[in-house]
Amino acid sequence: MIEEDIIGAGPEGFRGDRLDSLLSTGYFRAGTRMYFATRILRDFDFEKFEYVYNGVFKLRVNIRDMQPLAEHHRIRKIRHRFETRVLPATIHAESEALYAAYHAHIAFDTASTCSEYLFQGESGDPFDSRMIEIREEGSLIAVGYFDKGRDALMGVLNVYHPERRKFSLGKYLILLKTDLAREWGMTYFYPGSIYIGDDKTDYKYFLGKENMEVYLPVEKIWQPLAEWPKDRLESYSLELFKDNGGLRGFFSGIGETD
Repeated sequence: MIEEDIIGAGPEGFRGDRLDSLLSTGYFRAGTRMYFATRILRDFDFEKFEYVYNGVFKLRVNIRDMQPLAEHHRIRKIRHRFETRVLPATIHAESEALYAAYHAHIAFDTASTCSEYLFQGESGDPFDSRMIEIREEGSLIAVGYFDKGRDALMGVLNVYHPERRKFSLGKYLILLKTDLAREWGMTYFYPGSIYIGDDKTDYKYFLGKENMEVYLPVEKIWQPLAEWPKDRLESYSLELFKDNGGLRGFFSGIGETD
């Protein structure tokens, strides 16, 4: 089993069926590349002089089977309050200013600019990238980036102004992405990963465990997330790496941020 892998775009890029295929086998976007990772570096234990990792599991939603939940209805009530537009993905002064405000507010490490997050210092976009803008009286208060395949949509980044946090704009952007996938006749939406041993990605559970699947890298299959609570996934991760220190050791993994 591959523990980590990075694939460059090449001249064909990551569009259409190629993006769908990579997403279906557990890969996800990292800058202008696609990567596969089953654990990421969390910390360094100086007492034991070893690295500590989080297990990583990719998620997806089958759009055709997705059932709306009460929380979804609550979040969607804001739709008449703000202006929403879907556009080709760009990074401009407004989006960078919004990202800076968001970055100063969040409690975890990630790229310092929107451009760095999406492209990691490289030029060109090998994806079919789009963006959703949410504006209030003309001011940009949230933006969500995503990439389009033939039968799948990959969520990449959501940012919002901290002063509008009460509106759950990050989750609203995720729901809007599922709406677009449904509108475009797609089967899957990929919201990224959950980390085992860290709760910062647990917000993705709002989509509904019954609506999501989780990728098992040994079996190379997708299974209902409802059958895989976090304690079971943690046991899976420990078993996966038992010959290499479990979630502790001297392995150099790939970091990621959703």
